[in-house]
Amino acid sequence: MEFIKNQIDALVQEKYINPAAFDTFASELLNLGIERLTFDNIKDEMSFYTKNKFVHSLIRTDLKEAQKKTHWKLGDKFDISKLECALKQLDEGKLSVPEFHREIFAAGVVFCNVYLTSRKVYYMALDGDYYLENY
Repeated sequence: MEFIKNQIDALVQEKYINPAAFDTFASELLNLGIERLTFDNIKDEMSFYTKNKFVHSLIRTDLKEAQKKTHWKLGDKFDISKLECALKQLDEGKLSVPEFHREIFAAGVVFCNVYLTSRKVYYMALDGDYYLENY
């Protein structure tokens, strides 16, 4: 289990911080048996799961550092157009991962569920609304 945790940590450092590499990141997680990951935008915490077991979680220190440099404000309501704009800019390489997370936070996103096997991401807001992205 410790080996998988170390592999996940290395993948986050090497791949996830590069926005263009999400497909590679997801593929390598699948190779480790990880089928789902979650991201809590309030705690800046990622959690990783196999089909039926929690495996590992980590606090995103890069996001904590970015918040020290710039004020992050949670959107008062779920702004889907702002979320879609952030997704588009991330895909085009115009946003870093911390900038992306700041933008989706401003759009009202507090939690994400990423289903690696079905290639779906649910972005969830405080009021229970959600946005589904197929990647």
